[in-house]
Amino acid sequence: MSQNFRVETDKGTYFLKQYRNRINTNIYEIKEAEAFFASGGIQIISPIKDRYEREAFWDGEHWFSLFPFIFSQSPIATKMNLTLVGNLARTLSRIHLVGQSFPKLPFQLLRIGTERKFHLEQVELLRILQGHKQKTALEERMMDILRKKAVYKRDVIIQPQDLLLSYDRLLHGDYQYTNVFIDQTDEVTHVYDLERACLGPTEYEVVRSLMLNCFDDGWKPRNFSHARHYLNEYRSNHPLSFDLFRQAMHLYAYNILHMTWIEARYLVFGIDTQLDLFNRHADRVEFFATQNIDSFCEETFPM
Repeated sequence: MSQNFRVETDKGTYFLKQYRNRINTNIYEIKEAEAFFASGGIQIISPIKDRYEREAFWDGEHWFSLFPFIFSQSPIATKMNLTLVGNLARTLSRIHLVGQSFPKLPFQLLRIGTERKFHLEQVELLRILQGHKQKTALEERMMDILRKKAVYKRDVIIQPQDLLLSYDRLLHGDYQYTNVFIDQTDEVTHVYDLERACLGPTEYEVVRSLMLNCFDDGWKPRNFSHARHYLNEYRSNHPLSFDLFRQAMHLYAYNILHMTWIEARYLVFGIDTQLDLFNRHADRVEFFATQNIDSFCEETFPM
């Protein structure tokens, strides 16, 4: 998994990012996406080139990039307001407008969980949990969610191949409030972390970012109000039809129910610094398993 470091030098403060995989085969794609979006006017935090004019370098069996350190803050889910929500949406719409002119190069496509992937990984994760004689409350919930996913996904009728979504636009890949910096007026000043940049449907990234930016702290009327405003502001710059929004929501729900990497972070890699990430994920699993997705879309989408 990746690690990040703050580096203090006599020439200033920098941010050093270690990329996830020891042999990261798509590091060049990450750098391609950063450079492309920055050239299109998106406020990407661009890496500092080394003496060989590279945006990344190899050291100790890992790829790294050095970035300027930004003395700013990311938004907090519980402190979201309509101004900030609107700014997040408009920034995403600009990313998508720029992304439509990305050259037709071979590039990683959006990855979605599958039945085979889920089955392979769920068995291993359950075996690990079953080997723990004394389970924590968190591990008990992980076991419960892994088993529920296996049950819930049986009721999924719409499959990815049934959807009319186009995988032809360069996406940020992980656009959410934790991957931007804002100023005191809630304007988005910087966008970062393009490690999941890919070609995919803009509608899917809208849906995924909507769920994270507007519903990460619950399902109250305030959250739905933020969601409608988010979509209104996005649509003021970029087209989005209800039908494709609905299809993308089904794809997102499908992916959530076939996802195992969050449990693997803890059980396989021993990363316990972001356990709230799992709890929010578990809440979304329960939500999509018990809600009518089309009705949720109708309540959320501003007609």
